[in-house]
Amino acid sequence: MKEVDAIIETLKHVLKAKGITYEQLADSLDISEASVKRIFSAKTFTLDRLEKICNIADLSITELAMIHDSQKADLGYEYTMEQEDFFADHPRHLAYFDLLLRVGSAAKIEKAFNVSKRSLSRYQKDLEGLKLIERHPKGKVKILVSKKVRWRVNGPLQKKYSELARQEFLESPFKERGEISSFHSIQLSEKSATFVANKLKEISQEVERINEFESQISSKSKDYGLFIGFRPWAFSILNEL
Repeated sequence: MKEVDAIIETLKHVLKAKGITYEQLADSLDISEASVKRIFSAKTFTLDRLEKICNIADLSITELAMIHDSQKADLGYEYTMEQEDFFADHPRHLAYFDLLLRVGSAAKIEKAFNVSKRSLSRYQKDLEGLKLIERHPKGKVKILVSKKVRWRVNGPLQKKYSELARQEFLESPFKERGEISSFHSIQLSEKSATFVANKLKEISQEVERINEFESQISSKSKDYGLFIGFRPWAFSILNEL
């Protein structure tokens, strides 16, 4: 993909993350929605129009390019075994580092979660020993790894917390606003099953992209959980027949 095309794709994801539709762009640019769709489809952007669309999204062309570069370069960081072993034995350290990755400021965490300075000092000292952060004067810290961290497959963290997380997540009746749950027991051909699996994978990847953009362009966010499962399966009671 050409660099310009890739930046336009980044812009589309930013607009989606901010909930800005083609119809809203058309109204702001005083052109038809069909024209907006044609511009994005053909990628026929003038610099003036690109700047106007960026302004509607409350960012500059430079910021758009920076978001694109960060997404292209950041492949994520996988915890080492030493780090996972430590976090598996120290869940509060794991919770603190997760907040640090998302919030980015030790001072904000201290204020929002009423964490004592003594606890903060202990967390930061241990995280520095794990080579995850670097401590600086006045309580400031520098994160030494990507903010996109991954647990090791079948590693200590996955073994200890994955089942617990699933249980806690699925305990909800999913009846509140913004919650959704759907379960289907279905029969599919191999071709249809492959199609469904690919669609679900696309959805998962799209949610991850939106999450990445949100972390860079939005200061107001709320924690959500997404669980997708799809596999050959039959209810065990059928074995009783």
